[in-house]
Amino acid sequence: MCPCGCGCGSDEEETVEKPVQVVMIPCKYCAALFPQTETFCPNCGARRSE
Repeated sequence: MCPCGCGCGSDEEETVEKPVQVVMIPCKYCAALFPQTETFCPNCGARRSE
C-alpha cells in the first residue's frame, strides 16, 4: 500500500509542492503594485526604491 493510503500500490512518497508567496509593493510614483523581485515598475517604468 502506498504512503498516502489511497491503495494504488505505489511505494513512492507523495510530494507536495508549497505555493510560492510573492510580495507585492507599491510604486512610489504611480502607486501600482508590482512584485518585490522586480527592479522597475511595469506601469510607469520607475526604478524601485530601496
